[in-house]
Amino acid sequence: MVRLIVRAGIRPRGLLIGAFTDSPAAAERLRDNWGYRVSVATVEFTRRHDQIRGTVSIDGTMALDARLQDPEPVAGGDLELFDNLHLVNVAGGESLIVQIDGTYQYHGAERGAADLARFDPEPLGITGIEPVYAVVAVACRADTELAPPRFVIDPAVPAVAGTRRLDRARG
Repeated sequence: MVRLIVRAGIRPRGLLIGAFTDSPAAAERLRDNWGYRVSVATVEFTRRHDQIRGTVSIDGTMALDARLQDPEPVAGGDLELFDNLHLVNVAGGESLIVQIDGTYQYHGAERGAADLARFDPEPLGITGIEPVYAVVAVACRADTELAPPRFVIDPAVPAVAGTRRLDRARG
């Protein structure tokens, strides 16, 4: 996932810019059920003693090469994996931001220095974003469970005024 960390009201969230998987079935389910903007690509993770490397290649071209340098084990609970926000179009052409809450059962987690060796926004479909300062990288192995969406946010108004429970949302 490529996300911008933002605030929705007082809480930090990850605004989804794009996601990639090598599984067409997973891409379809994530798009249809939770509004993920996810594309099928060649996704690889390589773990060595001195780094964990994740790459995304699209049509044979490497578009993303993100590295966690000098990994140090941490407890999964020490990671802050913020809930996702997804901008989606709903019936009638209305755009809403949907909050997706995940729960994680960690099997291992590491933290280290971030190195964004390659970021080519055009093939990633996310032009207009230019990373300038990588702070920290995390990697984890976890079972993930996504709950049904509970909140929507009107992107045209501040989150405090524009957030409502999905069970009270229109259509």
